[in-house]
Amino acid sequence: MGNNPVVEAREKVKGGQFMRNIGGELLRTLERTPQVEVIINGISSKCSGDCGFEWSEDSTPVVTGISPSQGSEGLETLLTVTGTGFGGGNASIVIGDAECEVQEATATTKVCSVGRAPADTYPVWITFPSLGRVRYQGNFTNLLNVTSISPLSGSVAGGTLLTVSGFGFGEDTMVTVGGEECSVVDVRFDELACRTPAAASAGSQSVTVWGGDMSQTASSPFNYDESLTPLIATMSPEKTTVIGHRVLTITGSNLGSSANETAVFVGRGPCPMLEWSPSNLTCLLPVLPPGLYRVDVRVGDNGNPRNSPGVNASIEYVLEVHSVSPRVGSLLGGTQLTLWGAGFSSNASLVRVSVGRAECEVMNSSEDKLECLLQSAEETHTVRNNGSTVGRGEGSAWSPASLDVALGDTVAWLWEAPLFQPKSYRVFSVSSPGATEPDDEGAFNSGETPTPKGFFRYRFTTPGVFYYSSGPITRGRGHTLQGVVRVRPPVDQTPPVIVTLGGMEARRAADVPLRTAPAVPQCNTPAPDCSPSTNETQGSPLLTLSACATPMVTSVSPLQGTAHQVVRLQGNGFSNTACANEVTVGGLPCEVLNSTQTELFFRVPLDSGAPVGVPHPVAMVVRNLGAALLAVRGELKRRLVLLPVVDSVAPPMGSPTGYTRLSVWGSGFSWEGRVTVAGVDCEVVSVNYTRVVCDTGPRPQPGSGDVVYQAGRLTAACSSDCSFTYDAAATPAVTGVAPGVVDGNGTTAVTLSGSGFGGDAGDVSVSAGPWELEVTAATDGAITLMVGALPAGEHPLRVVVRSKGLATGAASLVSLARASLAPATGSVAGGTPLVVTGNGFAPGNTSVMVGDEPCHIQETTPGELRCLTPEGRGGGQVTVQINVFDVEYPPLNFTYAQAQTPNVSTLMPSTGASGAALTLVGQGFGGNPQLVGVTINHAPCNVTAVNDTHVCCTAGESPGGTYEVRVHHKVKGRARSDVEFTYELLISAVQPDEGSFGGGAMLVVQGSGFDPSEARVQICGEECEVYRDRSTSTQLYCLSPPNHGNGSEVGCAVTVANEGNAANMSGGFTYRTLLTPVVSGVAPRRGGTAGGTRITISGSGFSTSLSEVNVTVAGSVCDVQSTNATHIVCVTNSQGRSQEARVRVSIGDRGIARMDNADFFYIDVWSSRFTWGGLTPPEKGTFVVITKGQTILLDESTPVLKMLLIKGGTLVFEEKDLELQAENILITDGGRLQVGQEGAPFQHKAIITLHGHLRSTELPVYGTKTLAVREGVLDLHGIPVPVTWTHLAQTAPSGSSTITLKLGVTWRVGDEIVIASTGHRHSQAENEVRTIASVSADGMTLTLTEALEHTHLGVSIPLPGGKVLEGRAEVGLLTRNVVVRGSQSMDWAEKIEACPEGFNTGEFATQTCFQGRFGEETGSDQFGGCIMFHAPRPNENLAVGRLAHVEVFHAGQAFRLGRYPIHWHLMGDVHNASYVRGCAIHQTFNRAVTIHDTHRLLVEHNVIYDIMGGAFFIEDGVETGNVLQYNLAVFVRQSTSLLNDDVTPAAYWVTNPDNVVRHNAAAGGTHFGFWYRMHEHPDGPSFDRNVCQKRVPLGEFTNNTVHSQGWFGLWIFQDYFPMAGGSCRSSTPQPAVFRGLTVWNCEKGAEWVNVGALQFSGFLMANNKKAGVEAKRIRPWAVRDFGEEGGATLSNSTMVGHVDALNGAGWEYHTHRGVIAPFDDGMSVIGTAFVNFDRSGSAAIGVTTVDGTCMHDCGGWAVRFRRVEFINTTNRVAFRWEHEVQLVDLDGSLTGQVNQKVVPMSGLLDPALCRPSPEWSGGDYPGALCDPSVDFHRVSLNNPSPSSLRGKDLVLSNQHGSSGVPYLKKRLTHKLGWMALLPSGQTYNWQFKDMDQITNIAYSAGFYSFKPDQHVIMCHNLTQRPDRFRIVDVRNPSATPLSFSNNSNGDWHLDSSNNLCYLIKRAVIDSEAPAAWRGEPYTGTSVACGPLEAGQEMLGDANSPEEEVLTD
Repeated sequence: MGNNPVVEAREKVKGGQFMRNIGGELLRTLERTPQVEVIINGISSKCSGDCGFEWSEDSTPVVTGISPSQGSEGLETLLTVTGTGFGGGNASIVIGDAECEVQEATATTKVCSVGRAPADTYPVWITFPSLGRVRYQGNFTNLLNVTSISPLSGSVAGGTLLTVSGFGFGEDTMVTVGGEECSVVDVRFDELACRTPAAASAGSQSVTVWGGDMSQTASSPFNYDESLTPLIATMSPEKTTVIGHRVLTITGSNLGSSANETAVFVGRGPCPMLEWSPSNLTCLLPVLPPGLYRVDVRVGDNGNPRNSPGVNASIEYVLEVHSVSPRVGSLLGGTQLTLWGAGFSSNASLVRVSVGRAECEVMNSSEDKLECLLQSAEETHTVRNNGSTVGRGEGSAWSPASLDVALGDTVAWLWEAPLFQPKSYRVFSVSSPGATEPDDEGAFNSGETPTPKGFFRYRFTTPGVFYYSSGPITRGRGHTLQGVVRVRPPVDQTPPVIVTLGGMEARRAADVPLRTAPAVPQCNTPAPDCSPSTNETQGSPLLTLSACATPMVTSVSPLQGTAHQVVRLQGNGFSNTACANEVTVGGLPCEVLNSTQTELFFRVPLDSGAPVGVPHPVAMVVRNLGAALLAVRGELKRRLVLLPVVDSVAPPMGSPTGYTRLSVWGSGFSWEGRVTVAGVDCEVVSVNYTRVVCDTGPRPQPGSGDVVYQAGRLTAACSSDCSFTYDAAATPAVTGVAPGVVDGNGTTAVTLSGSGFGGDAGDVSVSAGPWELEVTAATDGAITLMVGALPAGEHPLRVVVRSKGLATGAASLVSLARASLAPATGSVAGGTPLVVTGNGFAPGNTSVMVGDEPCHIQETTPGELRCLTPEGRGGGQVTVQINVFDVEYPPLNFTYAQAQTPNVSTLMPSTGASGAALTLVGQGFGGNPQLVGVTINHAPCNVTAVNDTHVCCTAGESPGGTYEVRVHHKVKGRARSDVEFTYELLISAVQPDEGSFGGGAMLVVQGSGFDPSEARVQICGEECEVYRDRSTSTQLYCLSPPNHGNGSEVGCAVTVANEGNAANMSGGFTYRTLLTPVVSGVAPRRGGTAGGTRITISGSGFSTSLSEVNVTVAGSVCDVQSTNATHIVCVTNSQGRSQEARVRVSIGDRGIARMDNADFFYIDVWSSRFTWGGLTPPEKGTFVVITKGQTILLDESTPVLKMLLIKGGTLVFEEKDLELQAENILITDGGRLQVGQEGAPFQHKAIITLHGHLRSTELPVYGTKTLAVREGVLDLHGIPVPVTWTHLAQTAPSGSSTITLKLGVTWRVGDEIVIASTGHRHSQAENEVRTIASVSADGMTLTLTEALEHTHLGVSIPLPGGKVLEGRAEVGLLTRNVVVRGSQSMDWAEKIEACPEGFNTGEFATQTCFQGRFGEETGSDQFGGCIMFHAPRPNENLAVGRLAHVEVFHAGQAFRLGRYPIHWHLMGDVHNASYVRGCAIHQTFNRAVTIHDTHRLLVEHNVIYDIMGGAFFIEDGVETGNVLQYNLAVFVRQSTSLLNDDVTPAAYWVTNPDNVVRHNAAAGGTHFGFWYRMHEHPDGPSFDRNVCQKRVPLGEFTNNTVHSQGWFGLWIFQDYFPMAGGSCRSSTPQPAVFRGLTVWNCEKGAEWVNVGALQFSGFLMANNKKAGVEAKRIRPWAVRDFGEEGGATLSNSTMVGHVDALNGAGWEYHTHRGVIAPFDDGMSVIGTAFVNFDRSGSAAIGVTTVDGTCMHDCGGWAVRFRRVEFINTTNRVAFRWEHEVQLVDLDGSLTGQVNQKVVPMSGLLDPALCRPSPEWSGGDYPGALCDPSVDFHRVSLNNPSPSSLRGKDLVLSNQHGSSGVPYLKKRLTHKLGWMALLPSGQTYNWQFKDMDQITNIAYSAGFYSFKPDQHVIMCHNLTQRPDRFRIVDVRNPSATPLSFSNNSNGDWHLDSSNNLCYLIKRAVIDSEAPAAWRGEPYTGTSVACGPLEAGQEMLGDANSPEEEVLTD
């Protein structure tokens, strides 16, 4: 808004919108203390807290002394500052601008080391970060010292480079030599260099250095020596052109040489040296602007030369413009200008002329005159559809919607429908701003059909206002886009005329007489008088562009016609001279017939070539004025449509047989046209614009018709007679042929007889099949042909008389098959050249077989063929068979003869090199060298002599190797030969034999036996690239490779390897440092892909010769502008794509320079117009697309983009502070967004801000306000933070502003940190965020800007057994330098007071506040940004995310599924290629990192804070192989915005066990640390019935920590039954071991609910309110046994009842129960210590309850103990009722005796074996200790009959006493029933209380855990004697009382007193029987007594479904 904003409000619609209160930044309040005010862009910021500040005398440090008062870093001076009020904080001491580094510090003294600074007196500034500046400021003087100068003598003319050593030098230091200033060229603190001034005469002068108020004179003077002074005698030329490159020659004496760094400068630019000697030097003049320049010569260390008298030491660069003709021209260009001046070039390509914004195209150029054609200065304005309107979003408005343009400008409309939106657009002019239908005038219209993507342009040539519309962009009468173009009337202009030559701009000469305008040629128009004064003066404009000189066309008529049509133009400003007017149609010149000043007539030439049917623009230029303005409204009214025309046809008549050659004359013809003759197609033979030649088609009936030409839908007009007649009288006829046979023996004269042939042989065509025959003569009745050889067979003849047509009649020629061959005999080895003469051979269709093998044909003509015979394997005579097409010739004979076979027996020598003289010995060679050929490896051996037995030849070039020697006799054929020749592979030399370590030198490897097409050359084992087109078998050309060796030289072996052998030359090439150019730097290091970047390459070993220097970047030449030994300047050329490359410098034959520091980046930058096609960089609301192959460097912060679509391209952040803002960012098609890289993290501040609101349009799948990766890479790499979180080293009390850490950190001042709560489970408000004020040097002490409100523990608590509990707050870093954040809506940013009651984590607790439950907070719309990865196909890594050390803030979107801060969505296996590492994620509204159907993702070293809902969230249950490690989660809090699971969130939420969770921490959250939540099958889109994650083995859970959480550290809910294999049908239990969990100050440490072989190992549980570990259920079928092999265990753990050091003020925790046993058999407690269970209400062991299932009076199962300890534990167990549990001691560690049992006290116990035990009586019910011989069984029963038994207590009694068992509706087994724990081996009587009278009873019962030798007998005393009994089954009673040895399970006995007893024991004993420990009933017993009533069913054997009968 800025200052003085103006606000205007206008009522549009009355509505009910609620307007919020005025913000605090607009109000003022009365304050008693000074206020700190922040003003941004003139607007004062709101103060949300206390913004007061006071200056205090007490807080002001005072300095009392500074000692010493002078010194220097060069003297290693230590400065001591004394004073008061320093405190213990750090101090910053600065002397002037130089830091004085503190070495020692006390409360009153600071000692620092003086830093480098120039000599002067400076104030000493002392500042304390926490206090400010001290009151007293002292001064300190940095001293000046000179120790030496060098050299001691130099030129009297000055210029010697003088080096002064000492200290105290600076930018303001001055040096004088003899009182004259020595010009300083370089200065450092301890050394400076200057150029000596000239001296009046030779002699010594003192050297004095001045600095500050000090001066120092060197001990040695400087001597001006006449003998060291060079002399310049001559210098030429005195003038040159601005493009330089002319040779400057200087002669003189004592000029030195180029070796001692001598140089010539023209102006201040170097003149590259060509030659240098003591008396003569030449250099190449540089390119410079026009002007007079001094020439300076510096001769090495000696300095400047003197000039001889008369020598002008300057040179003038000339380029100037004197005058222009004509002086006026058209506003639209087209004026031909003539410019006079000086210094131009005859090379027109070097000259550029511009007139204002318009180019003037140079046509002719000389030294003093230019002729150019002025182009139009019109502009093209672009309008896009990316504007937006309220409520409609992007694509709903033109942008810009309003344009002001100049007359003649063009407007281009570009449109593209927004992504995923069905919109279509067009453009047309309308009559008014709101009109949506095309106007009547139709100024412009893009077409009738709207399109989703399109382009249209229109040139505006009349002033006025033009409204336009898109029409509806959606179906129906939808939304339209409206716009307006305002065209300004023409205005006269006087643009500058600028001439540049080689980039240098010409001056306008001030002292040259202006030329008068030349006489106007006859075909030019005189310039009009457009100004009041025509007097030409020196200051007047060179050229005026005027409306007065602009011709205007107002009408074109007619608008269509043929080339005969005369077209009329009307307007003004035309020339009366017709030839002075130039008219073009479609850019093609037309014929002007006549003209006046207001009217002109023209015609398009017949041969113009303009396409027909196309509206061609009409343009006009009046010579000497320029282009005319077509002031015609409506695009089609200024265009001419040319139509085709037919003028004549010939001949006018032809035969109905067709093939009359017809010529059609006219205009407008093309190959696309079609010709018909009387309705019959005429086959086109040739076409040009004015003539079509075609052959008529046959017509069944004679008749006449028009010749018609059609081009598409256009039919040509006929301007004369266009008719053609088919007349049978015109048909030729063939009646005979003589002779009818030809034999190919020469040519045969053949005569065709007939009629109608005419008399022109050229008009007749005769063919025999596809072969055209030669016609030599023709009369009307006869045609004479000359027929040569024809393929054998009969050939029908076809006769066409072109002027008439195809002849009728049949005739044919027969070609005879005739052949003979020579020679008749030849070599058995084949290769004999056969010559077959005869007739009828056809090239390509002739075959020759010699015997059964083909004869290799070399040449074929109709009368002769030549071929080489194949090898004659058996010798003798064979048949030669010839076939042509399907004609078989008569067979011939050929004889393979030994006498005709040459033979090679010996070769001398058999080894040698190319050029070796060889002798072949044998026979049959003959004596003619011309007939003998020798080849070795297909290379000819040049024959020098031959006789019948010897052949001498010279070996040709061939690669090294052994090859067969072949001899061929051109008459006899090939020789028999078994001899071989070996080419030696040798290296004789390498030239040059030394070069640059950078490689790149062109080497010539000399030797023999090289294979130029395959040979490889290696130098020191590295490939030397061979230039094969230049290489031979004796010379290989290759580029030396680079060498990375150390030392001044490296000698290398050179190896040449052919395919099968190799040669080596030791020490063949040497790399030398002295020959190695080195690139030490490139500036700048990046440039655009368009080229034109001027880069300077610095280094050493370069050349001063431009011809020796070659520079390339990524393969593109960098045009060298200048070069010397240390610097090269070149200009880059264009590059096709962005890429990083090395600048490659090649120096002559020295090779390539080392490129260690030669990096250059071809890249398009965001801020460049070139990147955006000449348009401005993207503005607010722009839809930006980065396409494939395009890499853009973001070098400036962006406005809020509508959309950033990285579609295959790359966006890279430049290394600077930047912010990228967009509503959405989508990466697809292989795109990349890169902020830093792996191994090269981003070093500055990079922020990506995502914008949007609840109603923003969403991208499908990805939503809105999102950074989405569909297909590509997201690379975000911040500065690595080695320690992202650590612990407090000591307790930080409330009120403290300093904390001490366990590990040293690299965190920075200003960073935000979070300190986790160490309080109780409701202490979420004690998590605190603070800002770092300072960091100690060791990184272990942080000072905070604000004191802590709460105490945070940092203690180590020793425990028995050597264990230590670390009770320490975690401290995590929240700040990163790379940030992804959501924009924050300030409408919601209001202060929310803390809820007085705080937050209650209870499951059914009533919260008293909706907000502020965790302390004071700021309101939010809870609509943050999102990062989402979702690929079109899973498992292919199409979307890769590498997020390292990134801050994600204000992220996630509440109430929206799938809109998470970081979301990996259905990615499949990412193959460990993606990760989230070292990130900080805070203030999120929907989780933190969600892993959804994604596998093998790494999430590590992250810090998350203030997270709503489950934080690290593994979603569906199908996810595996993911690694979550070293993460810290603080304050993961309840969310009611998504799923039920988020109402009770976990910091780590795991739905599939097969993931790795290790070394993580969770603290200060509302509910769970870790929650393993396995469903039956995966949820959501991952649903799969074949995946049962409840049975999947555990991946890893190790070394995790939880504290101060509202609920549990670890929760296994609801089910987990790990099985080997992990499939849905797996049934073998496999233990899942959770290792190393530490939990303190939570509600419970860990809890499992329904599990199988689940094991907790190495747990440390302390100070948790309700329990250390609680076990709910163990499903018997899911475990194999008690113990670690396959059972459920708690092992090697420590349960601590209370730790006072963990309790805080006002609260105290002690653990209610250490271990809570489950409601099942199967649990073992092994190697576990119970510590500090000694307080009321706590106990080491208890038994669980299951809400809603069984809360009390349940149990009866066993828990086994081994290697347990009780330390400071008086309360070992807390029983709640009589039958609750049995604790079994396996090794004596529980009770002191092996196999003793601890049970609740019961009347059923044998007092002799079970005794009361006080140490086991710490609960509501006393405990008893039972002898090892005592065993127990659980019994449970229900379903009693009659129903009146329900609700009655069950009374059990034996010989020792009785026990009452209550009836309960809720039980684990046998609901609505009873349960008891019975000692084994006894007889029990049981009865239902107060129901003794009932005899007819029935019930179902289960008895548990029977070993083979165990039993119980159960009895009922009945009042009546029943009729029948059923126990287990129906059987006869036992005749005698029951006993274990005599009776079986289920036997029963009824005695005389009506006592019914039945026996329970193991019924089956075999190897497959279930184990005795199983917690399922040993047997299901149904008991029924008495008569059955009518209709009553006897109770059967089956229990409820979960209670299958199992026996053991």
